[in-house]
Amino acid sequence: MDCRDLKNWIASKDLFDERVFADAEKHLEHCEKCRRIHTLDALIEDGIRKGLQPVAVPRGLVNRIDTELFADTKESAWSFARWFKTVPALAMAALIFIIVLQPFSGQIKSLDQMGTYALANHLSGETQIAVSTTDAGTAARWFTQQLGYAVKVPDLRSHGLTLIGGRLCSLGEEKAAYLFCRKNGKKVSLFIVTADALGFQMIDQRLYGIQEKKYDIKIWKDGKMVRVTVEQSV
Repeated sequence: MDCRDLKNWIASKDLFDERVFADAEKHLEHCEKCRRIHTLDALIEDGIRKGLQPVAVPRGLVNRIDTELFADTKESAWSFARWFKTVPALAMAALIFIIVLQPFSGQIKSLDQMGTYALANHLSGETQIAVSTTDAGTAARWFTQQLGYAVKVPDLRSHGLTLIGGRLCSLGEEKAAYLFCRKNGKKVSLFIVTADALGFQMIDQRLYGIQEKKYDIKIWKDGKMVRVTVEQSV
C-alpha cells in the first residue's frame, strides 16, 4: 500500500476488509506523513462523535426562541458574526484535512468509468499507430518518453497476445498508453496508465472484470501501473 492507497482507505475505510486494514497499519508504521493525516482524521471523527451527543434542552429555551425571532435584523446579523468567530478549531482542522488530501485525488473515479473510457477507445475505429513494433521493450521505452513516467509493459505472450504497435490515447482527462494487440486473429486493446490517475482504491494484483454488451473488460493494478484489456467476448 502506498500513500495514495492509504488516503483512499481513510476516506472509506468501512468498505474494505481486514486484509486492507492490515496493509494500512504496515504503511503507517514507516510513513510519518500518513501517520499525521491518520491522526488528524481520528481526532476529527472523535470530535464529531462528541459533538453529536444528545443534550437536554435548557429550560425556557423555546420561549427565548419565540421572543428573539422578532428581534431587530441588525442585532441578529451581529449575533451570527459573533457566533462565526467562535467556530471550534475542529472545523478548521477538518478543512485543512480536506485540502491536504485533495492533491491526491485522481481523475478516474471508478472501475466502471475506467472501463467505459477504455471501451470507447477500443470502438473508436482509430487505427493510426504512432510506434510500430512487436517488441514490448521498445514500446515501453517509447511510451515512457511520451508520458513522462516509467511505463511497464507486461509479458504479452503469457496473456496470449501479439503486439502490433501503439499510440497515446485519453482515458477521460488522463493520457495513457494504447497498445494494439492480436489474440487468435482478433483485436485486443491494452491500455496502461499510472496509478496516480486513480481516485479510488484498487488492490494490487486483483483482477476486476466488467461485461459490457459483447465485450470483456479486465482491469488490474500492478504496483504503479494500472492495465486494462478490452476484447470481444467469445
